[in-house]
Amino acid sequence: FGDFIKNKRRELELTLADVSDKLNISFSYLSDMEQGKKLPPNSDKESHKELMKKIKDVYELSEEEYEKMQDYADRELMEKGHLQNDVKDYVMETPAAITALRKATRQNLSNSDWQEIIKKMEKKNGK
Repeated sequence: FGDFIKNKRRELELTLADVSDKLNISFSYLSDMEQGKKLPPNSDKESHKELMKKIKDVYELSEEEYEKMQDYADRELMEKGHLQNDVKDYVMETPAAITALRKATRQNLSNSDWQEIIKKMEKKNGK
């Protein structure tokens, strides 16, 4: 996550000060996120959701890049023993999701297997 937002900031030729002002967060918080010293926003609090949306806007991210950024945030959170709250809430409310993940683990589904499952889900939902 940190490398992703740092690289996007540099690609846009923005300074930490420029971005922190636009995001309305402290310079040190943004710097710490870029360096992996602070976790990505991970809360159901409206302020964290808004921050992720602001990052999308300030960094001029496409929908695909935004999803990639969220994936990086999820990975970083998991590496540090956390799970993104929206995922955790969904799994807690949907017992079949836990079963599906457990079965996928037992069957050792690969990344390409999961990509096929995602394609089927998107096709079902008309995306």
